[in-house]
Amino acid sequence: MTKLREMIEEEAIGWIIRIRDPYFDDWDLFSTWMEDPARARVYSEMAAADADVASVLESRPASQRAVANDQKSRGFWPARRTMIGWAVAASIVAVVGFAVMPIGRSPYMVATRAGERKAIRLEDGSRIDLNGDTRLVLDHGNARYARLESGEANFSVVHDASKPFLVEAGGAKFIDAGTAFNVTRIGNVTEVAVSDGLVIYNPRMEKLAIEPGRMIHVGDGRQPIMSSVDALSIASWREGRLIYNGARLAVVAADLTRNLGVKISVSPQLSERRVSAVILIKRKDSQAIADIGALLGLDAKRLDDGWQFSAAGNATR
Repeated sequence: MTKLREMIEEEAIGWIIRIRDPYFDDWDLFSTWMEDPARARVYSEMAAADADVASVLESRPASQRAVANDQKSRGFWPARRTMIGWAVAASIVAVVGFAVMPIGRSPYMVATRAGERKAIRLEDGSRIDLNGDTRLVLDHGNARYARLESGEANFSVVHDASKPFLVEAGGAKFIDAGTAFNVTRIGNVTEVAVSDGLVIYNPRMEKLAIEPGRMIHVGDGRQPIMSSVDALSIASWREGRLIYNGARLAVVAADLTRNLGVKISVSPQLSERRVSAVILIKRKDSQAIADIGALLGLDAKRLDDGWQFSAAGNATR
């Protein structure tokens, strides 16, 4: 094995360990690291091997695990893939320790591509609807926890006063009180809009109550901003439309990209323009994109990787 391969394997083990922590929040750096094909290949091998070992540990009784260890001592060596998995497992025990990985914590990622949607029904009857281009971390050991890494999700939570539902996004925490609410996490900005019930923002610090028809805007390191929002517009994407009242065009373009699975951008000079509109998002063909542009008073220009909205009269189709 080359020194470079050894170094990449050590880095991959480090990422596997860190990502297992439900409080992991360094996805941008991880994505940058994975851009190197060699790293991505090694990481996939290590992660698959780690999953193999986890499966073995869960399915085998203690007596069989003892036999396997005895076979190894007599010269029955496992395949390299399995050996890598045991190395990962050993590293997790040595580096993370049991205090950081309590029994019952078993985080897993649910993700959607742009234009894709997914509905999740939790054990307690709560429901989470994921919009496109979304990453959400849940926990097999705790059905009352979710962390939105990026994208958009709508939560319909069954209230349990003895065990509130916790949603994390960035550095913010939100506790439900029998609630339906929508959460978006774009870049370092989190927004939560409540359509029913009550949500408490950062219950151990600010303790701000978000009531129906209210929305909180939280930027990392900034004071939260509360505002009113049309209750009909909250999670309207689930019904095939987007409702805006004075929204920035840059936000509208990002929402269209997430919902349609087609990259939509706006020319830089228009990104801060405010628009009010109801946009139907049940189609994503060329005519539908052009119609959306016309509704906003803009032209839709086809690009190599999608569409750009520009001032009317400037587009060439």
